[in-house]
Amino acid sequence: MNIRALALAASVAVSALALQTPASAAGVVVGSNDSGNCYPFSCFAGEYGVGSTFQSVYSGAAFGGPFMVDSISLFLSSGGLMDSASYDVAFYSTSAAVNGLSGTFADNRGALLANFGSFTLGGAMPNVLTLDGANFVFNPALGNLLMEVTVTGLTQSVGYSSFFQADYTGAQTSRVWGAGATGNASTGAPVVQFNGQPAAVPEPATWALMIGGFGLAGAALRRRRLAAA
Repeated sequence: MNIRALALAASVAVSALALQTPASAAGVVVGSNDSGNCYPFSCFAGEYGVGSTFQSVYSGAAFGGPFMVDSISLFLSSGGLMDSASYDVAFYSTSAAVNGLSGTFADNRGALLANFGSFTLGGAMPNVLTLDGANFVFNPALGNLLMEVTVTGLTQSVGYSSFFQADYTGAQTSRVWGAGATGNASTGAPVVQFNGQPAAVPEPATWALMIGGFGLAGAALRRRRLAAA
């Protein structure tokens, strides 16, 4: 096989890989709006304590396959003000089941998927709160998705002033919250829309074709250099 044919084989492999990557954006909503949940975006001081950690688990089955997340959206249930604070958001895979979160937060964390971002929030709770963060890929084959929010820098607490939509059925979501090393488990995690697009997981044959094509092309180039020398 000459070098042009090898390059063509590698190009075909790359094209096959690219075709498996969807171009259209989509959103996956996890949870059923049947109530409202104020924490972690309001009802903070006196209830949870500065430095509190909030975790919510989202059923991997809701995603239907690997999904690349670039932002998340939460939806208004009852209007009012949000607590003025800093919200550090991270995502993990987790082996914990919905309604199976431990009160020891570290026990719920699997592999870190992303330190999604740090967000300074306050003022009126919007109809839709969208947080744009670091892109990450979640593969439901590895378990469920865990969102962790740490609240710091509280400057104003508004009590039970406002609520985002929450799922109290416990079918797709649940939560645990508290201060320090212990927490309180509950259903009622916020309904979240995960914005992004399905992430391609190439078939083994495609990887083999691509790697083999580049390997053969590289070997041919080395032989030509040696012959020229």
